[in-house]
Amino acid sequence: MTANKIAIFVGLFVLTILYVFLGGLVFTFIENEDNALPYGKWEFSDGVYYVIQGITTIGYGDRLCRSGLGKTISMGYIPLGILLLFSLLFLFSNALLSWFHSFDQKLQKSERSKFVSFGLVLFAVIVALLMFWLLPAVIIYTFYDDNWTFFETLYFVYATIITAGYGDYVIRSSIWCSIAMIYEVMGATVFLTIARFSFGILERN
Repeated sequence: MTANKIAIFVGLFVLTILYVFLGGLVFTFIENEDNALPYGKWEFSDGVYYVIQGITTIGYGDRLCRSGLGKTISMGYIPLGILLLFSLLFLFSNALLSWFHSFDQKLQKSERSKFVSFGLVLFAVIVALLMFWLLPAVIIYTFYDDNWTFFETLYFVYATIITAGYGDYVIRSSIWCSIAMIYEVMGATVFLTIARFSFGILERN
């Protein structure tokens, strides 16, 4: 990445963080009613969690705006947050794709084989699966106590990384789940970047 792109990326990153925290404050204030959650009032972490659910498009459905004002603001605030987050992820994907191409060119100079490129793709897929599916599942299964089996934990991570957010398995801690969603959206971006790189190889060959 050039210095200009790095500056844009850092600026978008900071802006996204501030946007999420500002939304957390706003929605916590609006929805801080006894009937907003089954277990009581919204905390700041619940507001942040609600915003992250929206802008990542995962939406488990366990945090919902009950007030008309909250729903009205969501219709503008969440789409703008989606645009902001996905602009950031687009820059991240392009930087990662450039690194793939650079590394692939070095391998091609030394090996002169198209199979080297597919080997790089396979290696990247394996590493991504370990980092963004198996590792999070192991961490959640080990440290989060909700009596889930390991298969159920893998299923939760899978539902999160494809941004489906079925809602049948949800981490009850807002902080834990917020971290999981952000990490898995990054993982989804990595997988999409690998797919972009793979299509480029197919077109080239």
